[in-house]
Amino acid sequence: MKQMRNFRTVFEFEFFQQIKKRVTIISTIILAIVAFGGAAAPAILNQFKKQTEFESSEGASYLNEYVPGGYYVPNEEIVKELRIEESSLYPTEDALKEAVKSGKETKGYAIYDYDHYKTYFHDKGFVSGMDQALNSVLRDHLIAQKFSEKGISYNDYQSMNNVEINAEEEVLGRDTSTQFLLAFAYILTLYSVILMFGSIVATAVAREKDSRTMELLITTTNPKNLIIGKVLAVTCASVMQMLIIASSAGISYFIFRNMYPIDIQMMTKKMLDLSMLGMYVFYFILGLLLYMFIFAALGSVVSRMEDVNNAISPVIFLFAASYMIAMSALQGGDSIVLKISSWIPFFSVMVMPIRNAITTVAAYEVIGSTVLTIVCIYLFARLSIRIYRWGTLNYGNKPNFFKVCKEVLFTKE
Repeated sequence: MKQMRNFRTVFEFEFFQQIKKRVTIISTIILAIVAFGGAAAPAILNQFKKQTEFESSEGASYLNEYVPGGYYVPNEEIVKELRIEESSLYPTEDALKEAVKSGKETKGYAIYDYDHYKTYFHDKGFVSGMDQALNSVLRDHLIAQKFSEKGISYNDYQSMNNVEINAEEEVLGRDTSTQFLLAFAYILTLYSVILMFGSIVATAVAREKDSRTMELLITTTNPKNLIIGKVLAVTCASVMQMLIIASSAGISYFIFRNMYPIDIQMMTKKMLDLSMLGMYVFYFILGLLLYMFIFAALGSVVSRMEDVNNAISPVIFLFAASYMIAMSALQGGDSIVLKISSWIPFFSVMVMPIRNAITTVAAYEVIGSTVLTIVCIYLFARLSIRIYRWGTLNYGNKPNFFKVCKEVLFTKE
């Protein structure tokens, strides 16, 4: 009973200390706002999306509305057909070039004919390509002109061209197209959370040892309560933060979902698969617990705060490798590297959910990977507790994780 009370004391202290940090509160609010805006973005963009379809038989709508800039058009008939605003026209091509050069116009267009125009840039960036909207307008008018010469109206051409094909599809395995975004979000979230909170756990343990607080804590409760309480508190705090952010995105989705484009509505309905979401959450928690215990063990080894970064760097490189393997899984396929990684606990917490989302994975693989990960969590929890106890008796030594592991594992408690 006393041990449970001590554990609860440690857990509550670490949990509330974590969630009350200003950086945690501010980052949660900012990320929640970003998540809300991100989920609303498809609806907002859909509302402001402007159709660039032009009825050639009637003449295009104001070209300036879709292709802003200055124009030099020597052919008055083209000016009339495209309904180019007079205020955007320049009398000569040199005048147009000067306007672009001086910054008065962002772009300049010299339209010589429906099949020939030239674009003037002041500064051309990496993504500054040809204007598809202008190409579409001129192409429509040119096609209408060609068909008119042959006695066929443009409307007749459109009716002949708009032939519907009844194409059906049936996915026998996984529908990767609907799971890609969710899988990508899982990789980035788990990677960011573990690196951020892992360093917090390692630093907190190292600070206790550096300030000799560890000795005082050991006299009031046992290392088991201290380590497990600390790890579970940080894990719960991080999960709560993610739930707040996810809830913000979910609220935004339910508010704006009816304003989404049809294709995105269909994709999100398929993407929000409860079984897949459950697996992401389950492996997210497993990954947090595994790496938090590893970071806690590493924090117990060092004697000075300055040594924390050196101690945790190998684990960071290991986790970065897991990140890269998981990202490669998003490209599709099911290589031998991915299959092997799914069975290694350090990698499986990130790779297995992605494999399961992208390809069809046998049930025994998921169960086996999960069991191995849980066993590994238990072993690292035991190891971190023993190292923490060992750390109270060893100050001033340089961090050597493997030597410490050998000592605590082959020494009776």
